[in-house]
Amino acid sequence: MKNKISVVACAFFFILLYSIALLPHEKIDELTNEDGFVENLSALFFFSASILFFFSYLKSTTGNNLLYVKTKKNIFFLLFFLLFLFIAGEEVSWGQRLFELETADFFKEKNLQSENNLHNLKIFNSVDENNTERSWYYIFTMSRLFRIFWFTLCLVLPIACALNNQVHRLCTTVNFPIFPLYFGHFLLLSYLLNKYLEKQLGMHLDIVEVEECYTAIIFFFISLKLVPESSKKLNQYSRSGNEFA
Repeated sequence: MKNKISVVACAFFFILLYSIALLPHEKIDELTNEDGFVENLSALFFFSASILFFFSYLKSTTGNNLLYVKTKKNIFFLLFFLLFLFIAGEEVSWGQRLFELETADFFKEKNLQSENNLHNLKIFNSVDENNTERSWYYIFTMSRLFRIFWFTLCLVLPIACALNNQVHRLCTTVNFPIFPLYFGHFLLLSYLLNKYLEKQLGMHLDIVEVEECYTAIIFFFISLKLVPESSKKLNQYSRSGNEFA
């Protein structure tokens, strides 16, 4: 029942967010620009996910068996907390515009948008300050690295656990959370639709913000789903269950 509710919620937000593409281009710009509705919503959901992961860490009573190191609490929840807190801060440039903070000298020189954040540093962008394409750097963009992260975590790992006993046993031994595969399905669908709209309708700068926001929503639902199970050994997503359906 809980899975069905999660699937319906993911589908609802998918339709709601991508319906923005049907609006006039001026309205899309208004919703997806800097500090616009979509970006702030992304930051909110990433921050909410980080808080839930931290709550799961505090609530966890079964730790990790990492070779010669054993922990009392599940350290993976803490790592997820730090990651999504970082992403939430990056989304709003750590409150720079909200609190009218000055841009540090380092970021004035190295940041393409002269903002206090890391994801707009020149090294993490496929274009330079003259908007010239640098194809060799393309894989190192923050958005690409994050896509590799969720693709591995939400698609590759659940499938590997479902098909390979050794992978599943390893994840169970170290107590690493395996996410239900349907979350990965929604993320993949969002990515493919984003690419279609980017190529067919020329809406890259607009729709990529929608994809980021939807990713934030998915990870919020993942973190919400894990809270009730955080105090248990994370083997509930077993190959005998239906979580991989």
